Amino acid sequence: MSNETKQTAVDWLYNELTTKSGVSKEDWAKMILKAFKKAKKMEKQQIQDGYWNGSDSFFEHPKQILLNANEYYNETYGGNK
Repeated sequence: MSNETKQTAVDWLYNELTTKSGVSKEDWAKMILKAFKKAKKMEKQQIQDGYWNGSDSFFEHPKQILLNANEYYNETYGGNK
C-alpha cells in the first residue's frame, strides 16, 4: 500500500481557490469555473474508484465493473450535471 497522501476533490478545490492572488475579476471567474469542472471530474473518479475497490464480485470482468461504476455514479449523482 502506498504512503502517498491523496487529496479529495474538495481539498484540491479549496487549495486551488485560496492560493491565488493578483488575479483580475474576469480571470478569477474563469479560474473558478475551470477549478469547479476539474474538481467535479476528480470527484467522479474518486467515487468510481471507490465503487471499483468495493466491488464484491471477484469474478466480474473489469470492463463490467467500470460500466457498473459509471452507472452507479450517473444514477446516484445525476451523471454529467
